[in-house]
Amino acid sequence: MMTMNLDNPAGIAIHSYVPGMVTLKAHSEKAGANRLINCQSSLIVTMQEVMEGWPPQCIDELEGHHFDEVWRRKPELVLLGSGENFRFPAATLMVQFAEVGIGFEVMDTAAACRTYNILTAEGRDVMALLLLN
Repeated sequence: MMTMNLDNPAGIAIHSYVPGMVTLKAHSEKAGANRLINCQSSLIVTMQEVMEGWPPQCIDELEGHHFDEVWRRKPELVLLGSGENFRFPAATLMVQFAEVGIGFEVMDTAAACRTYNILTAEGRDVMALLLLN
């Protein structure tokens, strides 16, 4: 199990990752407490929101419409966690990011979790799309 302890003062951080499960830590300044959320299917994570049940379960299932939330929010950078093993999605999907000017990095899900925490701790506008299979 990989446990991460970067501290995001408010918002959503990734607490730990094991193949098949991501545990998130949601901190509320108002409540002054942390809440752990276990996710066992693909998800989208931002500092403000967790969208569980993202439809693709593996990289081969990715299609253009799976990125509708990205196009709507227009984050500075998108991290795609490709699952336990590093794999690139179809080149046509990667071209879409270049065309709209959104940074797009692909890595295995463990690396995407670590990178998400580092970038959000720096205050960057990042969205993690995490495949767990």
